[in-house]
Amino acid sequence: MLAMGAVRAVFLDAGHTLLEGRPSWFDVWAEGLGEFDVTLDREALQRAYARASDALSHIPPDQFTEQTWRQFLREMVAHLEVPGHEDEIADRMHQVLARTRPEYVPYPEAPAVLEELRRRGFRLAVVSNWEPDLPEVLDRAGLRGYFDAVVASALVGAAKPDPRIFQVALDAVGVRPAEAVHVGDSYEADVRGARAAGLHPVLIDRDRVFQEVDCDRIHDLRELLPLLDRLGTR
Repeated sequence: MLAMGAVRAVFLDAGHTLLEGRPSWFDVWAEGLGEFDVTLDREALQRAYARASDALSHIPPDQFTEQTWRQFLREMVAHLEVPGHEDEIADRMHQVLARTRPEYVPYPEAPAVLEELRRRGFRLAVVSNWEPDLPEVLDRAGLRGYFDAVVASALVGAAKPDPRIFQVALDAVGVRPAEAVHVGDSYEADVRGARAAGLHPVLIDRDRVFQEVDCDRIHDLRELLPLLDRLGTR
């Protein structure tokens, strides 16, 4: 366990933490796998997504090549344990996803939780492995105004779990690592990355896909508020 100072700042990941895509990944995958007579389980998809994301979390989204993207899809299909046709399914999902342009919207509880965090005086930042358009995405979702800093990997040249991306956010909001909490949905990128940078990690596990973890875990952002009370605030 990290030695905590009084918590003065809260950092949050973007996708699957603050924002969800419309259409959802589940709906898109259900469409693609339906052609192969495969019945998709939402929990299994979330587990496969989490494991594939962790496996490739060291690669910033803006550095994803065609080969990297196909590797990600093959990782997902492998974790779905679909018998046979793995390469064919991955290729088909590549086609389906290539024509899908999701709009990102806040999770229902996000605005109220952010409002309360601001009311309590926390410095807030988004720290995400994302392309350069992250500020605009947050604007469209109505969330940009809550944050003192928006740190996207594509804009700073470092991606989680690299501690440097967290240091950019720490410098931007003017706090020490021991005074910051980071919340995200990837164990590899968010938990290990935050811990390596000296922050207190919190895993958000909306779909309860993780088994035992060695960090604080919440299932939606509302649970963050009592957790911060327990950790101690400024």
